[in-house]
Amino acid sequence: MKKILQNNLKKTKKNQKGFTLIELIVVIAIIGILAAMLVPSMTGYLKRARETRFTADARTFYTAAQAAVTSIEGQDGKITSPITQADEKEGNKKVVDEIKSLMGATAINGVTYKITVSEGAVTAFTFTKDGYEAKLENGDIKVAPTNEEEEEGDSLSQN
Repeated sequence: MKKILQNNLKKTKKNQKGFTLIELIVVIAIIGILAAMLVPSMTGYLKRARETRFTADARTFYTAAQAAVTSIEGQDGKITSPITQADEKEGNKKVVDEIKSLMGATAINGVTYKITVSEGAVTAFTFTKDGYEAKLENGDIKVAPTNEEEEEGDSLSQN
């Protein structure tokens, strides 16, 4: 009798392949819990990455604007403040074209900016792209979200 039970048990184990429904439900529940914990932290990483990319773009733009203004002023170009991306005044258009040349036309698609020039130097600028705005204030580039929903404590100060 004992041998018959052992043989039946061996046959039953050989015929069972795969996972039970309960095991699958437990695994799916664990994956769901892990995903629920990871999604908020990933959102924070993505936001910080966008802010960092924007800050780098703003710094690059400032450098390109300063180089363009210096170059055009050195060629006795007449620049009148403020300069915007759609500026058609002779000296200002040269600055806009020089910025496009230095940064690449595609790099400034979707960007709005306003540059203030005094005595051959960029004294102030506003640069807006992808929901963020950068301003030059007292030699520092200040970055803040343009959404009213963002808290004022979220703004960044960059040198």
